Amino acid sequence: MEQTISRIEKLNSIRKQKKVDAFLITAPASVKYFSGYFFYFEYGVVLQYAREGMTELELFALVRRDMEKAVGLRVPLMADLSSGKRTCGGGGMPTNKLIKANDLMLNDFTPCLNGYWGDSCNTRVAGTATEAQKKNFTLVREALEIGIQAIRPGVQVKKIDQLMRAHIGNYTHHSGHGVGTVYHEALRIVPYNEEELKENMVIALEPAIYTEDYGIRLEHLLCVTATGCEILTRFQHCLEP
Repeated sequence: MEQTISRIEKLNSIRKQKKVDAFLITAPASVKYFSGYFFYFEYGVVLQYAREGMTELELFALVRRDMEKAVGLRVPLMADLSSGKRTCGGGGMPTNKLIKANDLMLNDFTPCLNGYWGDSCNTRVAGTATEAQKKNFTLVREALEIGIQAIRPGVQVKKIDQLMRAHIGNYTHHSGHGVGTVYHEALRIVPYNEEELKENMVIALEPAIYTEDYGIRLEHLLCVTATGCEILTRFQHCLEP
């Protein structure tokens, strides 16, 4: 039974073109497809509304409201939306915690549309970032770019993991995972996984740095192509407004 489940997971990780096209509508955690263009709103909503004195739940409600208004229907949405020291542990569901001046906010949104899940993450500050936070944000963004540039068919996924960790050090979770009809699917991008990337796999990469005071995680969703990959979550990670 375990072997059968494993085989199904591997087959499911390789998307047919029709499924990949669906991801171009669904997978970016911040987009709606309209008249041939992508409109980005979730992270734009965070940039627009996030402020000192509001709660994490209040911010999450605004994100969800604008997202569902944009697509015109209810959208299942899982989210890490945490602020301040809550980001140290990698995030968590939004709570009634007040967002304080200069808190970092970790926003990892996982919506589902037309049966397919998306996944992406940004970390931004409610105010002004410290020099150390700016440095670590840049390091995480560089690590993500290193991982993206290394993606192509035939590459062992552990290599992607190793390259990103080599740039920023170790973190306590995987470096990425498959995304599709389940929000976390095979394959797992971890140091010991020798599986090879294949064309049309849809994967998320999410390197991070966690300190005693804050955490920074950035994530993009990608489709493996014949020569590299296409970034599906077409937004720009930013730390400050």
